[in-house]
Amino acid sequence: MSPLTLQILLGLADGDATSAELIHKVHDDDRGYSVIRDRSFYAALARLGNEGKIECEIDGYRQIRYRLTPFGRRLLKAESERLKRVVTLLGGRL
Repeated sequence: MSPLTLQILLGLADGDATSAELIHKVHDDDRGYSVIRDRSFYAALARLGNEGKIECEIDGYRQIRYRLTPFGRRLLKAESERLKRVVTLLGGRL
């Protein structure tokens, strides 16, 4: 899973968000470590939607709100477990 995909899925783990809210969540979680370009971000949202990992709807204020699908949540959980194993392996070798 790419870092941007992980950041987006993680940003939606606590609930739905507009793209602006999601960019802020990703930036806050990332603590400014990486620079997210608009083109990459919106392309990733479209790809994740096409892959069935997130879904969107237009709310009463005509804003697009994104949310994790059950499939996206399962993938995020699996990636979390994989990363825990990597950290455990690294801890034993460093």
